Amino acid sequence: LHHWKGQAPLLVAGSTWEKEEEAITILLKLNPEVKFIIAPHDIHRAEKLYNQWNSYQPILFSNLAKLESNHRLIIVDNIGLLFNLYALGDVALTGGGFRGALHNILEPAVWGKPVFFGNKTHKFPEAQLLEKAGGGVSCENPMIMAEKINGYIKQSDVSKEAGNSALIWIEQAKGASSKIVTHISKSIKTK
Repeated sequence: LHHWKGQAPLLVAGSTWEKEEEAITILLKLNPEVKFIIAPHDIHRAEKLYNQWNSYQPILFSNLAKLESNHRLIIVDNIGLLFNLYALGDVALTGGGFRGALHNILEPAVWGKPVFFGNKTHKFPEAQLLEKAGGGVSCENPMIMAEKINGYIKQSDVSKEAGNSALIWIEQAKGASSKIVTHISKSIKTK
């Protein structure tokens, strides 16, 4: 996939729903340089997305053997691949945030990628913390999401800085579970 990507900016979008896919459609029109790897939340929708984006030279992941440099989109129609695919991207989009069902933003953050998501994150403190740390970007609607992603892509230094912020935030959060268990254990012993 590195050869396919070449020097083009790459957005890896995971667990997408219709609103995130609307943002991707806008971004496809905004910036013809960008390449995409898209993993819909429901992989049974991969064929529909393939047809929807047919004019943008898509390919299904299951046909990767036929991948050529002119393909702009890889649509993932398999499960279990997303975590490693995030590593290839320059920026990441995590689905579900427009519907209050945000998917795992930690997967792309671990790879040092700036993470874009919808703004219904009140049940997801990790999204708020990642945004506060500078590694996450909450977006009010698909148009704003596409514009913000495009801005980060055009300013690779801003994108890299946000990705570094995401990675630093992940590093600082390492071991949180054991810290919580230790704190709870100490609290129990003092009672």
